[in-house]
Amino acid sequence: MGQWLAFTNQHQAIEARLEQALKAESNLSLNEYYVLYYLEKTPNHSMRLNDLIAHFDLSQSAMSRMIMRMEDKLCGVIERHSCQNDKRGIYIDLTQLGEKKLQRSKVVFEKVLEEMMD
Repeated sequence: MGQWLAFTNQHQAIEARLEQALKAESNLSLNEYYVLYYLEKTPNHSMRLNDLIAHFDLSQSAMSRMIMRMEDKLCGVIERHSCQNDKRGIYIDLTQLGEKKLQRSKVVFEKVLEEMMD
């Protein structure tokens, strides 16, 4: 049990430090960084919203609010559009600004992991 608690405490400390560093560098939360990361890894940098939600421990409404923030003109790192075949389906696309923010954020992310994992 002691090892498990030490592990979870270390995990929480790393997540908190990642969150802080990402906010300072790119004004992104850790979950927002993960959205950009998952989008980058897909063909055409695009995913159905329902497929993206499967990667997160968030409710559908919390995920929708985060996507709206990320799509906002002040942030603009993603775009949303309807699926051609299923009008109920929503696709999320990574924008050029999103790619640039992700690339800058990856450097910060890796640096924090390197520092915290040593």
